[in-house]
Amino acid sequence: MTTHLLSVDSWSTTTSQALDRVAGNPASLIALALVSPEYVSN
Repeated sequence: MTTHLLSVDSWSTTTSQALDRVAGNPASLIALALVSPEYVSN
């Protein structure tokens, strides 16, 4: 999913749950992924 697209090894449980909630909305999914701690610190 977005892990490959954004070169993130894996999402934390908390981030994964947040991303799952917006999985049907691609714009929200990418927006949340881009501000996630895993991506920001990557």
